[in-house]
Amino acid sequence: MNRSSEHKEIISTVVDQTGLLGSTLGMVAAFTICTLGFLGNIVSLLVWSRIQAKKKDKSSTVRYFIRMALMDAAVLQLFLWTSVVVLTEWEFVRSYTYMFAVSYILVPNLHFMVLASTWTLVLMTIDRYLLIVHNRQLSQRNGNIAHALILVALFALNSRVFLYYHPKMEENSCCTWTTEKQEFGFSLVARRLEILMPCLLLGIIPWLTIVFLNAAIIVSVCKVRRSVEVHGKRNISNLPSMNTSNTSVGNMISSNILNRLSLPGSSSESSCGSSQYLQISTVLLTVTFAYVLLMPWRCIAHLIQGHDLEHPLTGIAALIYGWSKFGIIINSSINCILYFLTGTSFRKELIEILSFK
Repeated sequence: MNRSSEHKEIISTVVDQTGLLGSTLGMVAAFTICTLGFLGNIVSLLVWSRIQAKKKDKSSTVRYFIRMALMDAAVLQLFLWTSVVVLTEWEFVRSYTYMFAVSYILVPNLHFMVLASTWTLVLMTIDRYLLIVHNRQLSQRNGNIAHALILVALFALNSRVFLYYHPKMEENSCCTWTTEKQEFGFSLVARRLEILMPCLLLGIIPWLTIVFLNAAIIVSVCKVRRSVEVHGKRNISNLPSMNTSNTSVGNMISSNILNRLSLPGSSSESSCGSSQYLQISTVLLTVTFAYVLLMPWRCIAHLIQGHDLEHPLTGIAALIYGWSKFGIIINSSINCILYFLTGTSFRKELIEILSFK
């Protein structure tokens, strides 16, 4: 085995937490997905920013879409530099500077950005749940504070990754560098954290939160629709899931929600607002559905393997774990397509941009 092959083998082992891609086909596929996905997130950022600028009442959900576009773009770029570029034949990949960046900057921040994007989606789902089911909404200030606190907590929990790898000069070479695990990276505690933290923070907790809250949103909307169809909009104060401590405020919010849901008998003016409201809810449900399908596979792989912490994943568990890495970049890449397919406002705004209007 030549030195280049040895270098690739070592690196592919070290970046196993962030990349797959031992084959040329895998590298090309990942490069294509990351590049197109990055461009898609830039487009999403531009379109949602224009939509937000045009709205009189600023939507908290649109703000989260903007933040997710930034985070997903960062995920794709970091994945590209840690899991594709690192396996190429380029000379700078073997330098100390690049390996230092991989060990202490790129890999830790990739982990953090994946967590940040996931929990931004969770927070967006909670925000929509409070609005639709409980007629409550955090102010922009409180929402920003909550988001900032969650990001700080995630960064603190992710700080362990800074202790996993460090640069190392290859034997019998004065200028070829690679990375290897630090002493902490080989410890049983680190191995347990490698499994438990992603399973909890990327899998079980956000997955269950998103599934149950979206189910509650769908049930609440269906109850409102049925009540309106049976009783009519005059009995609005008695509708389910529309309770509030202030009756007049509750009636006003309930009426507003009903109008926005495009129910029969609504005025043309309210129908326009209802259409946008329903579109954003539909877009959010689509994005969260994609997350539910694409993100829990790493946790599933470890559950299949069992509690063996001493040996790497094998068989079907290794195959599922490999898919989970592609699941991460696909999940961060497809949002622009989902927005275009499910959001009329997004689609119209994008067409307007492309038409140079």
